[in-house]
Amino acid sequence: ALRTFSVIVADDRSAGMMPVLVTARHLRIAARDLSMLLPRLAEITGVVPEIVPTDDDDQVIELKIPGVSAAHTVAAVSKLLARGFVRVIVGTRGLLGEGWDSPAANTLIDITTASTSTATQQLRGRTMRLDHEWPDKVAHNWTVVAILPEARTAIAHSDVRRLRRKLDALW
Repeated sequence: ALRTFSVIVADDRSAGMMPVLVTARHLRIAARDLSMLLPRLAEITGVVPEIVPTDDDDQVIELKIPGVSAAHTVAAVSKLLARGFVRVIVGTRGLLGEGWDSPAANTLIDITTASTSTATQQLRGRTMRLDHEWPDKVAHNWTVVAILPEARTAIAHSDVRRLRRKLDALW
């Protein structure tokens, strides 16, 4: 999730999308979006987020919201998505899987190693929820497995088998 978020932030085409990374240990935003997102997070959570130095990427800012749980942080980010301020959330299945409800989410790009069709359906269900604010909503679900041409090994074949298992029970 950290690497995916850094790639999105570094891509000039993502400017204006206000991506947010939310995991159990991290809340990150693009440095360019600080002035727009920090006050909105403070408004929703009731706490001004603290900026935590990171030494791995100067385009990314790590935030901590003292006294606010991961679940409440996800809820705050989900509100930003619903209100149109955030257009991309990068997260983990643990936080954005079962129990996460954000009808405004319409696109999922699954790069997890979840191997069961049940886990895959659970993830895809996040984007298929109806949104009364958006009656023409269409869900877009992608599953990505990257295999390098020179990686024709048993490990690469197991990734392809895992992908097939994930998709077996879907239309």
